[in-house]
Amino acid sequence: MNEPTRKDSTILIVGGGASGTIAAIRLLRSDLGRAGRIRIRLFEKSRDLARGVAYGTSSDFHRLNVRHGKMSLFPEDPENFSRWIAKHHPGELSVSFQPRPRYAEYLSSSLAEARRDAPADSFSSVRDEAIGFDRDGE
Repeated sequence: MNEPTRKDSTILIVGGGASGTIAAIRLLRSDLGRAGRIRIRLFEKSRDLARGVAYGTSSDFHRLNVRHGKMSLFPEDPENFSRWIAKHHPGELSVSFQPRPRYAEYLSSSLAEARRDAPADSFSSVRDEAIGFDRDGE
């Protein structure tokens, strides 16, 4: 007996700030994402992903309110952000409360890595404002 084939899914994420970016990263790194079974379309009207209100500042005077050792994107890898700092900003690991723009950089870097590891066409961002959607069977 033939199994019915599963149709690939498209997941729309509205908002490319921290939450939307983290959702995209986690989906791309999931079993379905790595298998190319999902397509992610992230809608963000601003120029930059991963910044949003929380991390959109350009001032290093604005700091995270949590120590870098507790800011990993991956609960299964709690030292991920700390290792990223050591690699990309040597000498800054001693600064417990990192600048907010640095966390946005970490999010962007993590998204780029997840995209590289995922099949082609698994992710795209749309620089526009989402005002609704119409499901037409696709």
